Amino acid sequence: MTKSVENIMFERESSLTLAEKNGDKKFIAELIDDDFVGILSNGSRVGKNGFIAAFCNPDMSFISLEIDDLNMRAVGDFVFVVGRSIYQIKINNEITSGSAQFIDYWSLKSGKYR
Repeated sequence: MTKSVENIMFERESSLTLAEKNGDKKFIAELIDDDFVGILSNGSRVGKNGFIAAFCNPDMSFISLEIDDLNMRAVGDFVFVVGRSIYQIKINNEITSGSAQFIDYWSLKSGKYR
């Protein structure tokens, strides 16, 4: 049975969230494309390496990280995912929690969404 694009994208988003939570640099690097551009919660723009460094910072650890309210739109080989991250993190022994909206853009390359 062929998976729907929605199911594939839910799995990709869930895998990315788990990798971010666990600080899995290798998996994040495999999942996102080299031309990745992201906006961090402080508004700064980062490339792939900056994104990985932000989520795999040794001074930061996730207590919890979940995604919610996912809305997906497929246009040809491209999928736009809008959602919300709900997090609780520990940075330098201080705990903070909150949520952030995100927009992820995925493109189908060599049979995989990246």
